[in-house]
Amino acid sequence: MPDAGTGLDTPDASEAFCDGTPYVCPANAICDDFEDITSSDFPGVQRESGTVSQTNWMTGMPASAASSIGPGTTACRGGKSLHFTATGAAQSLKLAYGFSTIPRPTSLYARVFMRIASSSPGSDFETMGMQRASDGKFISFGFTHDKVLVDSPDLRDLNEDTGIAGPLERNAWMCIRMHVIFDAGANGVLELSIDDVPVVTIRGATDLTPGFDRFQLTTVTGADETGVFDVDYDSLVIADHDISCYP
Repeated sequence: MPDAGTGLDTPDASEAFCDGTPYVCPANAICDDFEDITSSDFPGVQRESGTVSQTNWMTGMPASAASSIGPGTTACRGGKSLHFTATGAAQSLKLAYGFSTIPRPTSLYARVFMRIASSSPGSDFETMGMQRASDGKFISFGFTHDKVLVDSPDLRDLNEDTGIAGPLERNAWMCIRMHVIFDAGANGVLELSIDDVPVVTIRGATDLTPGFDRFQLTTVTGADETGVFDVDYDSLVIADHDISCYP
């Protein structure tokens, strides 16, 4: 039986939202079900060319040969997911989505299903956020085994760790929902929920001038990391309205 959807560690292998139902992309949204993935070049009209990157963020050189982005064999919906393997320190694996098909909403919502393999370390890694394509400046969410991390070197009042009530699930899908009200002043809002349980609400500056213009899924490891992260994503939706875990 699926658990109640707390995002905390249980022996269950799936959640109720992993029911195999194909998701119909709503209006005014960017969607990706990853069903057409065949290799790391990610063919597909809903992905912009050149937005897949695999680097070492400390050296600027390519990522480790043992790191990769590609099709995942474990899916929440459909038959495929997006799989990141990040091996060792300073790995920066990213798939970014621009706003060429829809304008960037002032109030942006994103929903994705995420699964962390039990073999992944309990140390921190970044998982999703916004980026400015021109210079790489960003705001991102990350996780450890029992915390949500918020990181933006250029919006320093948003740098903080937010505790959650126990370890995150491993080998089970979680529904991650992000909401950003963009504002370069004091009126921005940044929120994250796991399985419909709110875990982060921060108010303050959430944008730059010019503003963030890409949403990105990532697996970015720390400078001293020695382990291997295996992370899957499925059924991404980026929209100007809230997206349920159970559409």
